[in-house]
Amino acid sequence: MGLQATDTRRYADQAAFDAHLASKPVQDLFGYLEAVKVTPIVNTPTVVDGLQVSKPIPAADNPWILVQTITYKDDAALPRLLPAWRDVVSAAKKESGTLLFGVYADPKDPRKLFTVEAYQSFDYFTGTHARGDALAVKNNQTSDSVASLSGAELAHIRGFLYKG
Repeated sequence: MGLQATDTRRYADQAAFDAHLASKPVQDLFGYLEAVKVTPIVNTPTVVDGLQVSKPIPAADNPWILVQTITYKDDAALPRLLPAWRDVVSAAKKESGTLLFGVYADPKDPRKLFTVEAYQSFDYFTGTHARGDALAVKNNQTSDSVASLSGAELAHIRGFLYKG
């Protein structure tokens, strides 16, 4: 497969994103990739129907982070399952230890969703979020529609996410 790198960022607005792409370090990186004939794959998922909650993550904390890819069996699954996802995000907004919960669509594959979740700790996730009624209902309603599910736990180390 070769070298694989993932870079996830959030920008205040489109102008901030454009300024980042125009910066010298980024342009230097693009120049290098072009010189060695590597074409980066840029995938920009979009938030599904406002399904996102985000709270500040204090720098000193060590949150437990989960990133998942869910592929449904057919294109019609996501619209049918949106109410269940909406209930999970609504519950996450009320959970004090849920720092981030986002549901994102793959712009190239309507069957695919990504979730990015951050909790104050793994214990909070297993003891509170994973035991919530909304998640149980969503899992029950969606289990027959899932073709594949993969995920990764990430650590927040010195301001960067690390998969290890």
